[in-house]
Amino acid sequence: MEHVVSYWFGQSPKMQAALPENASADVVVIGGGLAGLGACIHLSLARPDLDLMLLEGKHVGFGASGRNAGIVEAPLLIPAWLIEGALPRDETEWALACLHRRIEGLMDQFVAGAEIAEVEKKQIFFNASNRVAFQALRQAHARSRSAGLMTKLVQRQQMEEKYGARSRGAIQFDGYALNPMGLSQSIYQTLASRGIRGYENTRVLHIVPAGEERVEIHTENRTKVVAKKVVVCTGAWTRELACIHPPRSMLAATYMLASTRLDDRVVDRLGGAGCCISEIPSGSYRRIHQGRLLFGGLGRFGKIIEPEEKMNQKMVKKLQAVLAKSLPWLSKVEYARSWAGTIQLDKSAVPRILQDPKHPQIIYNLNFHGIMLALLSGAMIQGLVLGKSYLDDEAERLRRAYLSTKVPVFGLLKAGLGWLYRSFLPAKT
Repeated sequence: MEHVVSYWFGQSPKMQAALPENASADVVVIGGGLAGLGACIHLSLARPDLDLMLLEGKHVGFGASGRNAGIVEAPLLIPAWLIEGALPRDETEWALACLHRRIEGLMDQFVAGAEIAEVEKKQIFFNASNRVAFQALRQAHARSRSAGLMTKLVQRQQMEEKYGARSRGAIQFDGYALNPMGLSQSIYQTLASRGIRGYENTRVLHIVPAGEERVEIHTENRTKVVAKKVVVCTGAWTRELACIHPPRSMLAATYMLASTRLDDRVVDRLGGAGCCISEIPSGSYRRIHQGRLLFGGLGRFGKIIEPEEKMNQKMVKKLQAVLAKSLPWLSKVEYARSWAGTIQLDKSAVPRILQDPKHPQIIYNLNFHGIMLALLSGAMIQGLVLGKSYLDDEAERLRRAYLSTKVPVFGLLKAGLGWLYRSFLPAKT
């Protein structure tokens, strides 16, 4: 079994040339993941004349953007937003509806015509493996329906018989699945066709403010770029930058397995290629791609997984055990590849998009977003980078909702105890 190298990287091109010499630009975006690519797309659409540069330490899509299952989910379960007290109810419902509508728009704008992105419509399920989790999903379903999202509850029997999953019930909604590395490469090609300078294999070491409208960016290759504004989209690698006042966050490792090609009968028993299933509360998820089962989940906090590092076999076995518990009849499946990635989270599990408090020419676009939320974050930085006249009012309202979201500890405890109490009440006759 091949370890560490992402399943999707087999279709990626070789790294392009590094930044060859010192340069300058109006705006430099650091990080070639989906957040960085989304920033470049939105900035270039807002200001076609903008002198824009993208710098990536490895290759485009190298980090979390190219190491996931490629499932595009509705923004139902941003955790703190679904707990009473995190945000006012009307603001929560507006945000959920707005995110859903904007994501659909991005799918049409950036993704639908990209053949290498392999976009397919899917039925997405959040499956509850215990009573408490199902009570949480019922609350999420009610909130999403109030926001106008078309979700429905699926009963335990259907999940077990049709999708082969141990279940207490699930939420179903329409979504997508795609090749995340293909999507990253497609957007990068679009940027190149617009004349935007992009350099891979160019690791940034230092970001140095040098005046109100000047930032110096120093690379490992001993080249330097001078810019008026810098957008930092480096995710889990932000801690390795010598930059000013980065937002606080934590690291988490995720692990994935890819099976060998499965028999058609096994694929059918898994629900077919047309569905993707996330398990609550284990946090595991699965989909079928070209007859292979992709299965992932779990986390290890506090460490970046380097590409040269061997896959942690204890975590692989633990992931296999989670799969065996969820799908006990699938115990003999063989795996062709396992890999891992590192994501960045804050305590509210939402993005942090803000200017440095002392150096507003430095903008941070950080924390795990999800595929389309990462692209959408580009709309949220427009006003910060280009000025108020380029502000996307709706995206700015979303950005402020992100920043105002806090985990309501007492509300969470109260809600959890309520779910637990209701879960064990005798059924009404």
